[in-house]
Amino acid sequence: MVLTQTQKEVLDKANEGYSMVLLGQSGTGKSFLIKEISKQLKKEGKNVSVTASTGIASLNVNGQTIHSWSGIKDGRFSNQELEDKLNKNERYIQYKQNILSTDCLIIDEISMISKKIFEQIESICRKILKNDKLFGDIQVIVVGDFFQLPPVPDHLKNDAGEYCFKSSIFQQLFQHKFILTKVVRQTQPDFIQAINDIARGELQTETEQLLNRLRRPLPPGPEPIRLCARNFDCYIFNTTKLMDLPGDYTVYNSIDEGQISKLDKSPVTNLKIGCPVMLLKNLNEKLVNGLRGIVSSLSSKCVTINFTGLNGEILTANLKAETFLVFSYNENKVIASRQQIPICLAYSITIHKAQGLTLQRVDVDASNIFATGQLGVAIGRATEKKGLRVIGFKRSLVLKHEDSLYKFYDTSNNNEFDNSVNLTCCNIKSNNTEGNSEDPNENSDVDDELSDFSDGEIEEIDFLLSKDHDITDEPCEPDQELFVDLKEIEALCPDLNAHQQIR
Repeated sequence: MVLTQTQKEVLDKANEGYSMVLLGQSGTGKSFLIKEISKQLKKEGKNVSVTASTGIASLNVNGQTIHSWSGIKDGRFSNQELEDKLNKNERYIQYKQNILSTDCLIIDEISMISKKIFEQIESICRKILKNDKLFGDIQVIVVGDFFQLPPVPDHLKNDAGEYCFKSSIFQQLFQHKFILTKVVRQTQPDFIQAINDIARGELQTETEQLLNRLRRPLPPGPEPIRLCARNFDCYIFNTTKLMDLPGDYTVYNSIDEGQISKLDKSPVTNLKIGCPVMLLKNLNEKLVNGLRGIVSSLSSKCVTINFTGLNGEILTANLKAETFLVFSYNENKVIASRQQIPICLAYSITIHKAQGLTLQRVDVDASNIFATGQLGVAIGRATEKKGLRVIGFKRSLVLKHEDSLYKFYDTSNNNEFDNSVNLTCCNIKSNNTEGNSEDPNENSDVDDELSDFSDGEIEEIDFLLSKDHDITDEPCEPDQELFVDLKEIEALCPDLNAHQQIR
């Protein structure tokens, strides 16, 4: 791949030790550039930690989730609690070592990292390294597209889902920003323009005409995946498609404890051999949350799935029930528990789940778009027009972003660098790095739309679990739960009914 002038400048400044923001829409070669930066810095003898906000994104850049790298996990701990764990808890030694050994930290899909999580990562790096400079003087390169989906609010952990660029730490650290403008994934100019328009919440006449033409059926080929805005729409489509698939159902019932109304997944999973599914948990560096596969066999206690890795390799996994928890930051305890197979049907998935994926054939249902960035993310998953169908589109679905986002991009012009500065602009000392969370209910309307169906109100059973058990290595996404190891929960809480109810 031939580097553009901007990409060359990014590589040069990365080699010189600058912290920076690298922005660009889908298909502009951000992942390629991350790998090039990592390769060049390693040649210079630097230890580079490549991370991302989600499992799929980390797989795409040969890294790990930032939550796993730093030890923050799902963000339930306060800064002081996390510091204590990294310094005193043997199970957190690896996370501490990650921080101590890192010269350059790269974070991909930065738009999904909230202000709260970003500030916590900075705080723990500074404290572990015992260095008052931001991030403890680690070179930090963040990559992404803020015109995609914003962070998901997590009210149980007092996370309002604010953009991380609103943090004073972000503004102090990143004096240098680059914007990649040349799209390398798609080669059709009108398609590129359409993605740009929709991503920015703008709609030109030519783009509207193109989207209207894309209502036509796709040419014959493999069945496309459908992207929907709401979980409800996915549920209806998945259920209908599963009914049409020949064969018998195998029904997997969950076992639930605690405040059942807080659990956001259906307690019943119906599967057939041959149905497509999506993984809802990071199992290892290859089997990550968001990976799709086909069910090859079913038994009362196990589901065998052939997953397709990002490089096309087939990864076979035998999955059993896992236990996921819902933790309340305010109550400082686990308030609900569910045991279930960590997969969902994937004839259709939400647009939030699709962020970071590249799809050859995709059917976008735009009829219930409700959040900024959704439509742009959905359209941008396609590699070209011939593999994309858009139904339910109308002008009113192209939503404007908040003013602060446009202002951020308007001031994010490619910077001229003065090499005489000796990087002091990137080595600012911390002032108030703890940050103040704003009203966690600020984005409650979006959060409510992302929720799945309630299981109904039942008697609340309060049970306490130690906060020292393993936690998922990325935060809860709109249609994702917090899965942890079942055996560990049984050991921590022997009186918890730990038998699967699968029939």
